[in-house]
Amino acid sequence: MLRYSGEFYFVLGSDIVLKINYFDISKKLLSQIKKNFDFFIKDEYYCKNFFELEIYTNNIKRYLKNKKIFKFLRKDVELFYDNKKFYGIISENIFSFDTLLRILSSLVILKNNGIILHSSSIVENRKSILYVGPSGFGKSTIAKKCERNKILTDELSILFFENNKLISVRSPFWGELKYSFSKKDSVEEKFVVDRIMFLCGFVKNDRPKVEVLSFKEAVILLLKNLFWVVKDEIYNERILRIVIKIAKTTNCYKFYPLYEIQNKT
Repeated sequence: MLRYSGEFYFVLGSDIVLKINYFDISKKLLSQIKKNFDFFIKDEYYCKNFFELEIYTNNIKRYLKNKKIFKFLRKDVELFYDNKKFYGIISENIFSFDTLLRILSSLVILKNNGIILHSSSIVENRKSILYVGPSGFGKSTIAKKCERNKILTDELSILFFENNKLISVRSPFWGELKYSFSKKDSVEEKFVVDRIMFLCGFVKNDRPKVEVLSFKEAVILLLKNLFWVVKDEIYNERILRIVIKIAKTTNCYKFYPLYEIQNKT
């Protein structure tokens, strides 16, 4: 089996970039990575600051014994860290790589004062609207009703603060839908978040129901819908500060869409 080593850049936003060095991975896995994340992978990319990741598919724990390990419940993915870079050990399949990428992205986005939220993100009038909720609450269904080029994601939204404004960008992480943008669309494009709509069930009336959330309610719902699997007290404190800032600066609502959307695509 042909195996490869090399590097590429993974762009999560113009200021959030991963330089990924991979070692001794199969041609099949490399092809799957480049196919699944085509829009976000660059062979060359200029960025003053980036996070570096080394990926291995074989057991090199002896080499990493002095590194800090991030603890989470996955047997096929391990992530280590020192002051310079991250180190990942994955199984030889695209699902392990995807998991590692999600976990690492949540860490580096947090270092950039941001979070990943379980939500679809839709662009309207150059601003984004987030529909937040667990599986089965209508995130993807709402996204399917929109024009494809207006969908930033139907599953996990990347959010961070820039000049005290909450910003969303195109996400590499999708659920039921596939990427809805083309090569001409920039993965670096930024959209100010206009409002966050927390999906709280369906109504059978003539119109959807919307309720303004209190600050406390917004904080609780944001924390419940975060994508975060790392057990670390310092990181958790930073998350809480960001969530509080989002709740203070962004319009947050409970949203009850019409019952009928469950059966529409």
